[in-house]
Amino acid sequence: MASYYVWEGSNLTYISNIFGQTIPEILRYNPQVPNQDSVASGTRVNIPFSCECLNGDFLGHTFKYITEIGDTYYKVARVAFSNLTTEYWVQRVNTYDPTQVPDFAHINVTVNCSCGDKHVSKDYGLFATYPLRVDENLSSVATKSGVPAELLLRFNPGSNFNAGSGLVFVPAKDFILAGTRLNIPFSCGCILGQFLGHQFVYKVRSGDFYQLIAQTRYSNLTTVEMMEKFNTYPANNIPDNAQLNVTVNCSCGNSRVSSDYGLFITYPLRPRESLSSIANEFRLPEPLLESYNPGVNFGNGSGLVFIPGRDK
Repeated sequence: MASYYVWEGSNLTYISNIFGQTIPEILRYNPQVPNQDSVASGTRVNIPFSCECLNGDFLGHTFKYITEIGDTYYKVARVAFSNLTTEYWVQRVNTYDPTQVPDFAHINVTVNCSCGDKHVSKDYGLFATYPLRVDENLSSVATKSGVPAELLLRFNPGSNFNAGSGLVFVPAKDFILAGTRLNIPFSCGCILGQFLGHQFVYKVRSGDFYQLIAQTRYSNLTTVEMMEKFNTYPANNIPDNAQLNVTVNCSCGNSRVSSDYGLFITYPLRPRESLSSIANEFRLPEPLLESYNPGVNFGNGSGLVFIPGRDK
């Protein structure tokens, strides 16, 4: 991930173009940006990108950039990519003479990245390539990122956070935005010879009760009735740290409907969703969804449906 310093005159359209990311994808990593049409200069925007081993030599990512009139390697590094790279690195991965970079040419821009160090901590799987600025120091970066100063130093041995320039790598725990969905793989088997499902084992937390577990912990993938059916504790007296069975229904499809799909998502309906919105989201025909879910009201705002997908 890149921590891009927004300079005067830049905007999300420009940033999305140079990094090859859509604005909606960028906004997923920037919940602090309230309006995609206006991002304040002097702030930072997180840009997701993949971190790879380049030439068997170092970790980085090479972006493709189309030069503008008057561009130099220095300007591309300092302005367009906001110090995420250097003039030296841009020159190293291109063949044009630094004084004769043609207009509208396709050039490579390489940005360093980090995957962390398991000997320091295994708690972080995401790192931001962070260009230091003149008004920053170890304390300010630690405060902004919420990462302890000692941990920043250990992930960046030898780095001077007071230098006012250069790159450091700031760890961040992978995050999921509230209101989005996450696909979780699980096996689908026959339970008690009655229906298809999967039983997860859940360790009770203090204050848990069946409704909370079904509706919040498992986000309506199961119901209170299913919790009561497959557990023996009374609903109002579940001991802390007890092991509960959480049963989630699943589907293996229907060959009479279609043989093209071997993977199905157990999908809890939510208010404001409809057959049309789900069909658009998954790019599936509405009649196909109805055939796999006969008698289901997709506009009900609750309950489960099964969404077909092809195995990957």
